[in-house]
Amino acid sequence: MANLPIDQRGHETAPESPVDLLAGSLRVQLSGVDLIDLRWGDRGIAQRIYVAVRDAPWNTIPAVVLAREISQGDDNFTVTFRCRHRFGEIDFEWNGVVEGSADGTLSYRLSGQALSGFEYSKIGLNVHHPLGEYRECSYEATTESGKSLTGRLPSAIEPQLIRDGILTAMFDEFRQITFDLDGLRAEFAFEGDDFEMQDHRNWADANYKTYGTSLKRGFPFTAHRGDRFEQGVVVTLSGALGMPPPTVAPTVPDLGFWEQAASFPQLGQLWVSPPAPDAYERPPSSRPDFLRLEVDEVANVFAALEETRAAFPHDPVAIELVLKTTPSNATEDARALAATLADTRISSAAGPAFVPVLRVIVLERTTGFSATKLATPAGLVSDFVTAIRAAGSTLPVQSGSEQNFNEINRSRPNYKGLNGIAFAYNPQVHAADNQSLMQNAATILDIAESTRALYPGVALSVGPVRLLGPDGPYPAGPIAPGESPNTVDERQRGLFGGAWTVAFLRSCVAASVEAVTLFSLTGEGGIIGTPIGWVFERLRESPPVSSSRVFVSGPVDGHLAGIRWTTAIGSRTLIANLRDTPAVVNSTALYSGVPSRSVTMRLFDEPVTPADFDAVEGSVFSEASPPRNSTTMLTPFAVLCIDESAGPEAS
Repeated sequence: MANLPIDQRGHETAPESPVDLLAGSLRVQLSGVDLIDLRWGDRGIAQRIYVAVRDAPWNTIPAVVLAREISQGDDNFTVTFRCRHRFGEIDFEWNGVVEGSADGTLSYRLSGQALSGFEYSKIGLNVHHPLGEYRECSYEATTESGKSLTGRLPSAIEPQLIRDGILTAMFDEFRQITFDLDGLRAEFAFEGDDFEMQDHRNWADANYKTYGTSLKRGFPFTAHRGDRFEQGVVVTLSGALGMPPPTVAPTVPDLGFWEQAASFPQLGQLWVSPPAPDAYERPPSSRPDFLRLEVDEVANVFAALEETRAAFPHDPVAIELVLKTTPSNATEDARALAATLADTRISSAAGPAFVPVLRVIVLERTTGFSATKLATPAGLVSDFVTAIRAAGSTLPVQSGSEQNFNEINRSRPNYKGLNGIAFAYNPQVHAADNQSLMQNAATILDIAESTRALYPGVALSVGPVRLLGPDGPYPAGPIAPGESPNTVDERQRGLFGGAWTVAFLRSCVAASVEAVTLFSLTGEGGIIGTPIGWVFERLRESPPVSSSRVFVSGPVDGHLAGIRWTTAIGSRTLIANLRDTPAVVNSTALYSGVPSRSVTMRLFDEPVTPADFDAVEGSVFSEASPPRNSTTMLTPFAVLCIDESAGPEAS
């Protein structure tokens, strides 16, 4: 079967391979006109350097590369190109020049012009700084007036605050900044505009970001036809040099599993009404721990609960009940919900109509994406806690944001009396490429740590988890006139979705997250009949035993991610290739090291349609008991399931 990658919109693509640019110990990849994985020896300097054109609602307008020329010398390189961004009223064209030399200097400059009049929120350079190298590093920045700024980048996630209606940065804007990366000095000198930094982890991006045009100037801006845009950055590296960059991609000899003192989170899916008619004609291993049921009116709660019960008539699935309300209706809705939850058909296990509710999540009802939306107010939530407790219920009550962690970190409500904090997770707020989404699967580790620092002792409910936020912004391009709302990233239905799910769950286990709503069970974004569904069934058909030892592998932003746990008969391991290049591993690195009677491997490495999912096991699943000195090839985004039966090895 064909194995072409798919993009966000579901188009099969055969993208141009990134070009390696080398200048002595300086190494970077050119992807289109973006610089990826800038390194000095083996030291990471920047995940990405690129130019972004973002419209008034913060959607990214993709560039069409009109021309590109690459000159690679013995100790230097030069790239020149011309790009154009067009969408609606936006028409912007620019020329770019990238230069690198063996002395550790790299520059990226743009010179552009508005070819029409339009509104925009951002046009200019962005630099993503990797967390591993930059976390808690010291910096010294200089403003245009010569003022010096010093400090350390934070380990805890720095909030993006709103002061007098204006979004803030981590510190004042600057024209030059130097980082001390454990003996390596990385200087970034900017041209043409003031630059500032923000903690990108607020939106699940695994980096700190430097960007042009200070947020305190507000947005959107108005460009007039003929307006010029000039920006540049010069990176100068000096000091400690790491190991020389490899000339060929290495194999991965070991996954480095370590024991994690945590259990698996409860795993659920978003309930979509009405469900597909044949949605539940699936094996018991498809059954989630809970269904996330979202309602906007208290009057609809019981009917919605009945709908989920009807889908599982013999063994009802527990419910994570999400009620979206408004401050003006909070008191009345709280009383009505408390009365509804007191109904014996919900609150007791007697009778066939019983619907178990695990927890209630109260969120402020809002519409659309907003860059300045805040978390649910504490006063609104307290009405629900008071009413539910007065009704004699001990049901856990949670709140937070229906967007991302940023809104909670920004407003930090006093959630006294709450049992948990809830927020959605979307790795595609600022970047749409495969590598960025895989890197962003790990940010839940930092988000969980920062959330618990703000709200000690509470549970974390993460979800819905999607590859693309349903309300935008859209980093792969906005919705064209007449186009259906882009609520589901098509990669969710392909191999990429399965591999990303393994990477994200690995991080959730490492972060001790209590509950995760993974995508939806049915509907347009449903996981049934997809690689994500396959991964989910592998988790459910051999669940961890009560005393299970759970192991995770890392780093997740490398080539592979894995989870291993103890089952009733031995152990199970899931390993995913996180990149669009093959990974070769020695099979000895895949086993737990415990003597076993047999080993079975199942490999999911071919894309299939939902209709073919169960009919093509011969080409999708390969089962074997391989010799321990063999190697295993994982194709791009393949997922490997390994089962070991405990006991002495067979002779």
